[in-house]
Amino acid sequence: AEHRKDVLEAVTGCGLEAVCCESSSSAGELLCLHEFKVVFCEDILPDGDFRSVIRGVDRTMNGTPVIVISARDDWDSYLHVLRTRAFDRVTLPAALGEIELALCAAFTERDLRKSLENSNGGVYGRREYSADCRE
Repeated sequence: AEHRKDVLEAVTGCGLEAVCCESSSSAGELLCLHEFKVVFCEDILPDGDFRSVIRGVDRTMNGTPVIVISARDDWDSYLHVLRTRAFDRVTLPAALGEIELALCAAFTERDLRKSLENSNGGVYGRREYSADCRE
């Protein structure tokens, strides 16, 4: 898809490696094997939607920000994405600068959270989830 090229360009432009998955199940497998700095996810996937990817991130307990990519541009769908614990939503078609801005905001949030966790003995923002990725 055309938007995937834009996301890849923004990610590699920030000096990061990119991995693309075609489904939420393949994303879930990768999330169990590697820690990622940020995850971009389409709102609708062949075997589910972005919520299954967020559940996969939750199981890893590393707090990776998930940015949802969507063609929907209405306020209700944006709020729905945020209520399901996504970090942000980028609306298609997205300009390269918009994707880079979402990346920078995610990195800032993640760095701040990790700094607070370290200063508070690791309890800031911790959620209780199963650590077994094979669920």
